[in-house]
Amino acid sequence: MKTLKTFIAAALAVVSFAASAQSADDIVNKYVTAMGGAEKLASLKTVKMEGNMSTQGIDVALTLTKKHLEGMRLDLEIMGTSNFQMATPSKGWVFMPIMQQTEPQEMEAEQLKSVQSQLDIQGSLYTTKQKDTHWKV
Repeated sequence: MKTLKTFIAAALAVVSFAASAQSADDIVNKYVTAMGGAEKLASLKTVKMEGNMSTQGIDVALTLTKKHLEGMRLDLEIMGTSNFQMATPSKGWVFMPIMQQTEPQEMEAEQLKSVQSQLDIQGSLYTTKQKDTHWKV
C-alpha cells in the first residue's frame, strides 16, 4: 500500500511538471510582453542611463549611452577624474586617468567582445529567430 501511494505521488509530480513546461517561444513571447511589447522594442534605438554607486568608500557617477547596434559610451566620474569606455561594432577605446592613463587606448579583444555583445539594446531575445545568435529557438 505504501509503495502504491509513493508511485501515485511520483506519477502526479511528473504529470504536473510536464503540464507546466514552457517552450522557448513561450518564454520569448513573455519577455517581449514584459518589456512593453514588440512595437515598443522595435522602436527603441537609443538609451541613456545615469546613476551613482559607491565602492570601497569612493563615489562614482555613471552615464551609459547606447545607440542600437552602432555604439556605446560609458562615462565614469571618479575622484575628480573623467574616465570613459567607448565601443563600436569594430573597435573600442578606454581612457582611465584614474589608472594613470594619459591618453585613450584601444580595448583588448576580450573586453571589446564583451562590450559589443551589449550593443543590442532591444535585447537578445527580441526577434531572436531573425538575429544571428548562438542560441536558436
